[in-house]
Amino acid sequence: MKHDMTKISKTLADAQAELATLKSKLTTHEAAERLGVSWPTIRRWIDRGYLAVERHGNYQLVALADLIRCKAQRRPGRPRKIMPTK
Repeated sequence: MKHDMTKISKTLADAQAELATLKSKLTTHEAAERLGVSWPTIRRWIDRGYLAVERHGNYQLVALADLIRCKAQRRPGRPRKIMPTK
């Protein structure tokens, strides 16, 4: 019984970690809505390297941290390009 509870706790913790990861990424449409810009603007920023994306199936996801950084730097003109992380 104790072993089962430990296994359930671990599974629940894994599910919560995965959910937290998914919440930290937004679709390009959600990103546009959050910043108050059009979806094509977000696509342009991605194409020009201002925002990084991660493929998840058919979706392109933008990291919430990158979006916050972009919003903080946002002013008339172009946002700064991000440096690739590896």
